[in-house]
Amino acid sequence: MLSPVSTARTVRRYDPTPISFPLQSSLAAAARDAKSDPLPAECPKRPPPPPALWPKPPQTSWAFPSGQRPARTAECRRTRRK
Repeated sequence: MLSPVSTARTVRRYDPTPISFPLQSSLAAAARDAKSDPLPAECPKRPPPPPALWPKPPQTSWAFPSGQRPARTAECRRTRRK
């Protein structure tokens, strides 16, 4: 009787022939047509983005309003190390 392990040992040979799909060939043909035929000049341009509803907040952090982190003081360094 064959054990299930022996059936798993059969190695399938790799088939190098590429599988061709009909959709792929039509897509390639469409891409080729698009390359040879550029878009017409009267193509509508993309509309500009709408104006922002509110201004962007400044990039400074709320913890350090000046945007600069204060330098560590000596007592701060001392309390940190235990």
